[in-house]
Amino acid sequence: MDARGTTRRPSQKMKRRAQRFTGYPLRTNLNAAGLGWIYALAGRRGDAQKVISQFKELEAPADVDHYNVAVVYAGLGEKDRTFEALERAYAQRSGSLAFLNADPFFKDMSSDPRYQDLLRRIGLSQQKLPLPAGLPERWRPSKQSCESAN
Repeated sequence: MDARGTTRRPSQKMKRRAQRFTGYPLRTNLNAAGLGWIYALAGRRGDAQKVISQFKELEAPADVDHYNVAVVYAGLGEKDRTFEALERAYAQRSGSLAFLNADPFFKDMSSDPRYQDLLRRIGLSQQKLPLPAGLPERWRPSKQSCESAN
């Protein structure tokens, strides 16, 4: 279930992608975060939670960019945990935070005051950057969230 209370229905394409990557090693944080996010959107909560567990095993600050942990939690729709991970990313001065207002992973978080506060502390514009052409509709903000941002 997403932040708006609607159940996400993963596409067959997403399910095939998630199945193809089963067992993919956590060689890089970014690949693991993307994989965890795909698992979450495909309804494979257990697999997404395994990615988070693997991140926790690598917990040494130099080994885990907590921005990527936040990506997986965002895919699971767990806002509080997403923001906990983003705060840890902020504390570790993650360079990935430079993409916070551009990444589609956090589109459902943009109306949350914690998101706006984090953008302010990072020094990023609170205005959403334009999304790339051809971005799937499910990654685009709803009209309602766009109206509340204005």
